[in-house]
Amino acid sequence: MASYVIRAIKDYPVGRNFLNIEILKTLPPPLNKQTSIAWTTGLLKGLVKSTKKYQNYIDEDGKTKRGMIYTIVKEVSPELLKKALKNIEKE
Repeated sequence: MASYVIRAIKDYPVGRNFLNIEILKTLPPPLNKQTSIAWTTGLLKGLVKSTKKYQNYIDEDGKTKRGMIYTIVKEVSPELLKKALKNIEKE
Protein backbone atom coordinates (compact mmCIF):
# COMPACT_ATOMS: atom_id res chain seq x y z
CA MET A 1 0.00 0.00 0.00
CA ALA A 2 2.82 2.41 0.87
CA SER A 3 4.14 2.42 -2.69
CA TYR A 4 0.74 3.44 -4.07
CA VAL A 5 0.45 6.18 -1.44
CA ILE A 6 3.88 7.53 -2.43
CA ARG A 7 2.78 7.61 -6.05
CA ALA A 8 -0.36 9.51 -5.00
CA ILE A 9 1.49 12.19 -2.98
CA LYS A 10 4.59 12.54 -5.19
CA ASP A 11 3.64 16.04 -6.35
CA TYR A 12 2.42 17.37 -3.01
CA PRO A 13 4.54 20.30 -1.82
CA VAL A 14 5.87 20.58 1.72
CA GLY A 15 3.21 22.22 3.89
CA ARG A 16 0.21 20.86 1.95
CA ASN A 17 -2.60 19.71 4.24
CA PHE A 18 -4.88 16.80 3.36
CA LEU A 19 -7.12 14.08 4.74
CA ASN A 20 -6.39 10.37 4.35
CA ILE A 21 -9.62 10.00 2.38
CA GLU A 22 -8.17 12.20 -0.38
CA ILE A 23 -5.33 9.73 -0.84
CA LEU A 24 -7.37 6.58 -0.32
CA LYS A 25 -9.81 7.55 -3.10
CA THR A 26 -6.93 7.58 -5.62
CA LEU A 27 -5.67 4.08 -4.81
CA PRO A 28 -6.60 1.01 -6.87
CA PRO A 29 -9.12 -1.53 -5.54
CA PRO A 30 -9.15 -3.04 -2.96
CA LEU A 31 -6.77 -0.51 -1.35
CA ASN A 32 -9.26 2.32 -1.96
CA LYS A 33 -11.58 0.68 0.59
CA GLN A 34 -9.05 1.01 3.43
CA THR A 35 -9.80 3.46 6.24
CA SER A 36 -6.29 4.38 7.35
CA ILE A 37 -2.69 4.80 6.20
CA ALA A 38 0.32 3.82 8.34
CA TRP A 39 2.35 7.02 7.99
CA THR A 40 4.99 6.21 10.61
CA THR A 41 6.47 3.02 9.15
CA GLY A 42 8.27 1.76 6.08
CA LEU A 43 8.55 3.92 2.97
CA LEU A 44 6.14 6.53 4.38
CA LYS A 45 8.08 7.22 7.58
CA GLY A 46 9.04 10.89 7.91
CA LEU A 47 7.02 12.20 4.94
CA VAL A 48 3.87 13.26 6.77
CA LYS A 49 2.94 14.64 10.17
CA SER A 50 -0.41 14.75 11.92
CA THR A 51 -1.65 18.26 12.67
CA LYS A 52 -3.76 16.80 15.51
CA LYS A 53 -6.71 18.69 14.01
CA TYR A 54 -9.81 17.24 12.40
CA GLN A 55 -12.04 18.13 9.49
CA ASN A 56 -15.47 16.83 8.58
CA TYR A 57 -16.13 15.37 5.13
CA ILE A 58 -18.99 13.59 3.39
CA ASP A 59 -18.35 9.95 2.47
CA GLU A 60 -19.71 8.17 -0.63
CA ASP A 61 -22.85 7.20 1.30
CA GLY A 62 -23.58 10.85 2.12
CA LYS A 63 -22.65 10.45 5.78
CA THR A 64 -20.61 13.04 7.63
CA LYS A 65 -17.30 11.65 8.87
CA ARG A 66 -14.40 13.22 10.71
CA GLY A 67 -10.84 12.81 9.48
CA MET A 68 -7.44 13.78 10.81
CA ILE A 69 -5.66 16.52 8.89
CA TYR A 70 -2.11 15.61 7.86
CA THR A 71 0.61 17.82 6.41
CA ILE A 72 3.53 16.98 4.13
CA VAL A 73 6.82 17.64 5.95
CA LYS A 74 9.20 16.13 3.37
CA GLU A 75 8.88 15.88 -0.39
CA VAL A 76 8.96 12.48 -2.09
CA SER A 77 12.51 12.19 -3.41
CA PRO A 78 13.19 10.82 -6.91
CA GLU A 79 14.92 7.82 -5.30
CA LEU A 80 11.93 7.05 -3.09
CA LEU A 81 9.53 7.40 -6.01
CA LYS A 82 11.70 5.05 -8.10
CA LYS A 83 11.67 2.48 -5.30
CA ALA A 84 7.90 2.77 -4.90
CA LEU A 85 7.26 2.39 -8.64
CA LYS A 86 9.53 -0.67 -8.72
CA ASN A 87 7.49 -2.20 -5.88
CA ILE A 88 4.27 -1.54 -7.78
CA GLU A 89 5.66 -3.21 -10.90
CA LYS A 90 6.45 -6.36 -8.89
CA GLU A 91 2.81 -6.81 -7.87
